Amino acid sequence: MKKFKKLLVLGMMSFLLMTGCTMRMEYGMDIRKDKSMDFNVVVAMDEELLNAMISSENGGDGSETFTDEEQWAYLEEGLKNEEGEDNPEEHGFTSSRYEQDGFKGIKYTKKINNIDDISGDKADFTFEDFAEVSDKIVFTKKGNVYQLDVKYTDSEETSELENYNVGMEINYTMTLPEKPIKHNATKVSEDGKTLTWNLLSSDTKNIQVDFMLRQQPNFVLIGGIVLALLLLIVFFFTRRNTKKNHPTTVTPLNPTTNETQDTTKKEM
Repeated sequence: MKKFKKLLVLGMMSFLLMTGCTMRMEYGMDIRKDKSMDFNVVVAMDEELLNAMISSENGGDGSETFTDEEQWAYLEEGLKNEEGEDNPEEHGFTSSRYEQDGFKGIKYTKKINNIDDISGDKADFTFEDFAEVSDKIVFTKKGNVYQLDVKYTDSEETSELENYNVGMEINYTMTLPEKPIKHNATKVSEDGKTLTWNLLSSDTKNIQVDFMLRQQPNFVLIGGIVLALLLLIVFFFTRRNTKKNHPTTVTPLNPTTNETQDTTKKEM
């Protein structure tokens, strides 16, 4: 990731004051009812910027266009980290191609089985260390209420890109199973469950959101209890019907001795 930003800055030095070129970075958290979460990071650029970068690498003047195969090859090679640099895939991330709105890039995804594993009394997560998300305390937790309070800081590479008139899109998006308790997002979906922060806005350098995750019922345990009750009911009615169909024969007693009468005729 860092190598990709450096390549981008170096490439722009050959094309000063370019306009219409844009780089996109997106961070995202998709949180589900069962407390599992996907953490996503996207690094992408529009095709004009991508072509200019490839041209710069090959000694061109920036006006050439390249095929999809050439563009993807450049992107995937550019994001291979040098020895000693941090690689998201070494931290359990999977990578895939990202193509949307005229942008091409790479999307990294890390699955967290339970956000309680990355929640605690005090958070220490930063976007700069996103690759180590599973080893950080991302959320503070009180009961069923979780809070994310993290500050985004512009990197040195981002500041340099702005000097070369390269457009930047840097967003953070959180999707929740229910509407949050409170937040300071710059954009909210119609259902109120997807929040987006424009990290280049001076008003949203500090991301704040409180949300609740209710304890989900253990459906396996509930199913087992219901099944046990059904079996008990079936057993009760089966036994009851058996008694009705096969009444117990009572042997009469001798009224004088209270002993069982021998109703068998003795042979003479």
